[in-house]
Amino acid sequence: MTSARSTAAALAGILIMAGAAACANEVKPDCELAVIAEATLVDLAEVRPGPAREGCDFTVDARVGGEEGSLPAALALDSDGETLALLLPTEQDPLGEIQYASGIAVFDADGDVETILREPGSVAPSVTPWLGALTDDWVLWADSTSSELAALDSVIYSADRHTGEIRKLGETSRDPEGRSRTVAGYSRPTIVGDWAFWVDVPVGKDGSADRAQIVTAPLDGSSAPVVVAGRGFMATADDCSPVPALVFADPGVGEARILRVPVDAEGPGPVEVVAQIDLAADEFLEDVAACDQALGWAVTREEPAETDADDQGLAASPGTMKTTLWLTTEYGTTQFTSVAGQTLADVALNEHYLAFTQVEPGNAATHYLFRPADRALLTIPTELGAGQVFRLAGDKALWLQPQEGEAAEEAFVDLRRAEAIIATLTTPTS
Repeated sequence: MTSARSTAAALAGILIMAGAAACANEVKPDCELAVIAEATLVDLAEVRPGPAREGCDFTVDARVGGEEGSLPAALALDSDGETLALLLPTEQDPLGEIQYASGIAVFDADGDVETILREPGSVAPSVTPWLGALTDDWVLWADSTSSELAALDSVIYSADRHTGEIRKLGETSRDPEGRSRTVAGYSRPTIVGDWAFWVDVPVGKDGSADRAQIVTAPLDGSSAPVVVAGRGFMATADDCSPVPALVFADPGVGEARILRVPVDAEGPGPVEVVAQIDLAADEFLEDVAACDQALGWAVTREEPAETDADDQGLAASPGTMKTTLWLTTEYGTTQFTSVAGQTLADVALNEHYLAFTQVEPGNAATHYLFRPADRALLTIPTELGAGQVFRLAGDKALWLQPQEGEAAEEAFVDLRRAEAIIATLTTPTS
């Protein structure tokens, strides 16, 4: 384990604690809800929810970054939302440009550096780490030579938070001819119990979603990776169930299945079918999430482009996409539909909230929170685009916020000056 003292001194000030969350995080009676999604079918083209409000819908626990060069672009919270893993930036080069953030550190609940697992600049600049998950004992990530998470060129690593020891768990299959391959329905490496899970596509297959498989290995590296499911993608952890489980999708023609694998100390158990979803020929599964008995899934439909018969079949107008997101909980089923030409993705669930993102053309995005108990629909107050951090962990949430006025004043948001917000979400009283 590398000593954190020197690096912690350099990082002083990038983590600003905002005070512990109130013991009672219930929705306050005087916080009138901006939008109540009373209907079971919510059309996001017509509904205009207001932003989640600090003091009403969430309490800020910590703010990370916000200063030039802090680059909090990739973060992970543990399952209780009590500790934070952060990618640390390398030194600035002579031109003032920030290189890829290659260092990895863990901060404790008081905002102090607990461990520097990997010093900034200790790996080649071509390596991009993708943080996967964080628990009380482990940090999991994938090192890639691609800036695209879906690329199949990753090496999977775990680190023991107590000793700082880093272990190589496995790597995704490489094309023997060096061709770039990606997998549809990608997912970050995931932790369930003491096991790591990731998605791979064996060499020789084309990387389409129906060829992907789920691989697992113990986080301590005590045994080699094994295949849990020969067909599967979109792997995500369900930490809400009495027995933690991995939830993933098995794509198919005309039908997709959502499956669950319970995981105990001995490893993954038998695969169980959670739901079967009928798909039209022009539909595909976009994302899945689970929290005990709550289940969410998104299906996107590709609308074909209009063509002009007199113009030799050339498209007269581009095709569009539209996503429907279903949520089933103890409170019933709610269905969300996206604006035409936009998709719903990054679906996540905890005990009280559904989170998802509406992705707009040009990679702009709106991040939503929905509370099934009182049917409150909120947006996360951020102007960052799709693919940026928005995580749920226990009753905590994590998102990135550009500096005040930056998005309005500049053509793009500079993540080097973005600020990460760690907040405790309020609990509905009904």
